[in-house]
Amino acid sequence: MVDANAAPGDWDGSVVLRDDLSKSLSTPLWREFLQACHLGLPCTSAVHAGELETWISPDGTTQHCIDYVAVDLALMDSGTFSSTVEDFDLGHAQWDHTATRFS
Repeated sequence: MVDANAAPGDWDGSVVLRDDLSKSLSTPLWREFLQACHLGLPCTSAVHAGELETWISPDGTTQHCIDYVAVDLALMDSGTFSSTVEDFDLGHAQWDHTATRFS
């Protein structure tokens, strides 16, 4: 498990499958981890439905994609649905993170 708080970055054809995603300072660390562990991000694939943003800044002015379900690259094609989970109660008073799912 890693808490990189990183944007996914550019398309690479295996880990990240979209080319319109942002980069952050921690993106290289996050991508290195994913590649070393042979993991991909289903939220960047065609099976993802809805918004990608999973974190809202404390002042509510910006949203970012920094929380993920990472899946073994061999299993990426077996999934049929990815999304954020808007109705999942994380148990804290403020709403800053949104859970994600993949099935």
